[in-house]
Amino acid sequence: MGIKSLLFGGGQSREQRQIEKLKRKMLNPHRQSDERLFAIHQLFELRSVAGVEAMIQRFTYKTDATTTDEDEKRQTMEMLTELGSMAMDPIEAFVLSKRNVYWPLMAFRNTRGDEAAEDLLIRALDTVDHGFAEEERRKEELISNLREFRSDRVYQILVDSLGDSNDDVRVMAVEGLVTYGPNRALPPLIERLVKQDESARIRTVIMEVLADTGWSLMKYRAGLMGNMIPAYDIGPDGKIVRN
Repeated sequence: MGIKSLLFGGGQSREQRQIEKLKRKMLNPHRQSDERLFAIHQLFELRSVAGVEAMIQRFTYKTDATTTDEDEKRQTMEMLTELGSMAMDPIEAFVLSKRNVYWPLMAFRNTRGDEAAEDLLIRALDTVDHGFAEEERRKEELISNLREFRSDRVYQILVDSLGDSNDDVRVMAVEGLVTYGPNRALPPLIERLVKQDESARIRTVIMEVLADTGWSLMKYRAGLMGNMIPAYDIGPDGKIVRN
């Protein structure tokens, strides 16, 4: 390290050095919650893109105390929402490349609206590098968050996700499709039930979901009778019953 770096902090500005110091405090799960929140508030008061980029890092880890962790993240989300348009580009960059998108996406949604937030999630899905463990977990999170939105685009993504190689993604797709009601949810779910190569786990999840909804499957009864899991049956009213 040269003399200039020693004297002037490696070329960093005063604000950059302040941000790094505050970020270290904020990212330390062993500090008191009040100390982390104070650091977040200080970053917020900078009202700069660099401060926002640092604040977003609070969403990347969990503390042992679940309630405290959620409270800190909620307050951070509210501050990002208050910063408005200044926070949007850093949040967008985070969602397009990182995990733990729930809270930053909420700030984005509060500011830009549902359609823009939905579009951001769909674009993020397109960036997933399939087959890598970390990216598969990222995909699970994105699909999980996408279930909060209702549109034809989301519906089709959930239908397509029923055939995903990741079982957890397929479970989320099943649960998400149910929110579209029987007319739209049943055709793709029944199609998965009657596929001979469908996994027992997914078939069981579908059966459980359909049993909980109480929807009538009378029109599908003939095709299902040879494809039922032993723990389930179709009652006289066409509803799934647990044996």
